[in-house]
Amino acid sequence: MVGVKNLTEIEGTRTAHQRDAVALTRFLAWIDREAPSGALTEIDSVEALVAQMARDCDGARARLEALAQHDPAAALPLGRAQAQGLI
Repeated sequence: MVGVKNLTEIEGTRTAHQRDAVALTRFLAWIDREAPSGALTEIDSVEALVAQMARDCDGARARLEALAQHDPAAALPLGRAQAQGLI
C-alpha cells in the first residue's frame, strides 16, 4: 500500500516547512550576532532556538514537549540540553 497525501496535507506540510525555515534562519542570524562575543553556551543556543520555534512555528515545540510528558516514547527521543543534563 502506498500513502498519498491529499491537497490539504500537502499544503499543511508546505506551510510547516516554510515556518521552520523562517525560524531556523532567524536562529542562525541570532547565532551570527551572539557567537563572536565568546560567551554563548549550548544552553543559550537551545533556549534561543526553542523560543524562536515557539514564536515562528505556532508553539509546535510546546506541543511536542506536552506530548513527551504524557508519553516519553512519543516525541523528542534525543531529549534537550539543559543546565543539569537532558530532559
